Amino acid sequence: NINNRLYGFDLWRQSNNIIKEALLKFAISTTNSKKDAARFLGLTYTEFNRVLRLFEVKDYFTEDI
Repeated sequence: NINNRLYGFDLWRQSNNIIKEALLKFAISTTNSKKDAARFLGLTYTEFNRVLRLFEVKDYFTEDI
């Protein structure tokens, strides 16, 4: 704990973003296409692409482990 925060991370204020990123990753990993993922989340394809860039999720799925 750093200053009573989990790794210096303000969990309460960032939880909205954490949840959205998790939903985005789940939708991408469980659907067959980006359009399906967008529909699953109730987003238009344009909104979905904007959110992809915002959360930089594309890099998450292309990283080598």
